[in-house]
Amino acid sequence: MPGSFNGIGTAFYGERNYQLNGSYITTEWIILFYLPIIPIRSLRIARNPQDDVHAVAYHSESYYVLNREPLCWAQVFSTYGFIVATIAWILGVFVGYMNLSDTWKENELLMIIGGIIVAAAPFFLLVWLRHRSKKILVEQLHLAMLRQNDQVS
Repeated sequence: MPGSFNGIGTAFYGERNYQLNGSYITTEWIILFYLPIIPIRSLRIARNPQDDVHAVAYHSESYYVLNREPLCWAQVFSTYGFIVATIAWILGVFVGYMNLSDTWKENELLMIIGGIIVAAAPFFLLVWLRHRSKKILVEQLHLAMLRQNDQVS
């Protein structure tokens, strides 16, 4: 299982191909400063929240590994794409800030709040996309159950 110290080590990134049992494919990465550098392997896992550890200075999530999958290249490219897009977004925000008029720069509170919102946008997008994919899975499950009920009747 992955483990890191101060952002150096290995970690799971990504959730793809959800199944009805709640499992999904994730990829284990070698990370450096929490950034995924090299993909190691892809696994189908299911969360095991009963064994999670939540302490003041420590957090650990527990998983069941259902099976090893071939490296999920779609997930690898999505992860690299997200990193590149986030870096481009941050650079764009920085360049935009440098080009702002002095009137905007004088209002520090507005700049701080706006900066936090703009910097967090890619992560909110990621959460929204993950929620959307899970919602689609639930809708597919519901439709499959309706079809099965129709066939039985």
